[in-house]
Amino acid sequence: MKWLSKFSKIVFFLLLWFVPMALPAHGRLVFNVDFAQDGRFEKLRAMEPGETVSVDIYVSNVPKPGLINMGFILEYDAGQLEVVSAEVDTQTWDLQFVDTSNPGQIDMSGARIEPDPIFGMKIKLGTVRFRGLEVGRSELVLLERPGETVDDFVLEDGAVLDVEIRHGIVLAQILCRIAGDVDGSGAVDLADGILALKVLARMKPDGVQPFSDANNDGRIGLHEAVYILQKVAEIR
Repeated sequence: MKWLSKFSKIVFFLLLWFVPMALPAHGRLVFNVDFAQDGRFEKLRAMEPGETVSVDIYVSNVPKPGLINMGFILEYDAGQLEVVSAEVDTQTWDLQFVDTSNPGQIDMSGARIEPDPIFGMKIKLGTVRFRGLEVGRSELVLLERPGETVDDFVLEDGAVLDVEIRHGIVLAQILCRIAGDVDGSGAVDLADGILALKVLARMKPDGVQPFSDANNDGRIGLHEAVYILQKVAEIR
């Protein structure tokens, strides 16, 4: 019976080889944002309170036969950001739905009728425009839309890819800060310059605001001291 045992092993290895090739393979979706509308993806955007920023949301690595619909919840900190506008990309999605009535969440979905389902890289989902409210940091988190019967990111062959965002994906962060306002007084003045110089001298002063750096490197140092002094002297 040795020949039978050997035959069984051969069949087993053939199954391991051919079965995965026969099954449809679906890649892992990748989500990103473009703040500058320049085609480059970013993870952080800094702005002043009162400023606005546009957030273009993209999905990449979409396998064939392509998506026929998409949908998600975009979660943000309503204490830090205010939604100015939100829209599904009309060039990609024939049918669109947007709901911004729930503070801290944006519900967006779209479907394709014509042309054919879409696949590949850098597929635009939609755009949200935020206004900064308070100094602080807000994550932009992509979540699955609620409901057991709600399926989004569905391929033409019926494969549902919602599992990709089931536990949430942090797309990026928006940092709302007053550059150079090291002491958090709401204005940039000589006191901020003195505080920055103390930090530079490693004196570890109290009251340093972590979001006040001027060059978005997350630190208070020489760049901030120079920036503040130029600001006070009205060189900037």
